[in-house]
Amino acid sequence: MQLDRTTIIPTDDINLARTRFQSDVCSGRSLVVVVLGDDDTSVKAAECADRRAGVVVQGIGRKVVWIKDRYALADEIKKLKPGAIDILKEDLAKIVGFSVSLKVTTMNAVRASEEINFSRMETAFLEAGTV
Repeated sequence: MQLDRTTIIPTDDINLARTRFQSDVCSGRSLVVVVLGDDDTSVKAAECADRRAGVVVQGIGRKVVWIKDRYALADEIKKLKPGAIDILKEDLAKIVGFSVSLKVTTMNAVRASEEINFSRMETAFLEAGTV
């Protein structure tokens, strides 16, 4: 698996992980899809999101941030501002990921119960771009 537009945040050093999360997710410089977990569904989501991150719409870049330990940065995730979804109300065990807008608001939860494919991950990016 080759991921060209994905940053994998290592969680063995939690302080470094928090810094990377703030830098990569909360900068407001690009649309972001955050993938959570390391199961087969999460791997597929990361692969599909990575491929869709190569699409530039109206000059706005996209990127993927993958946190393989879905709970390691739960405290940082819960600090994100609610947009179309309120991440505080989401069960992290039931989502594969979510998108973050340029205004650093959570926009689209990708649930583990959904079919994960290129179209689904594109929808996450598109919803992040609606703000």
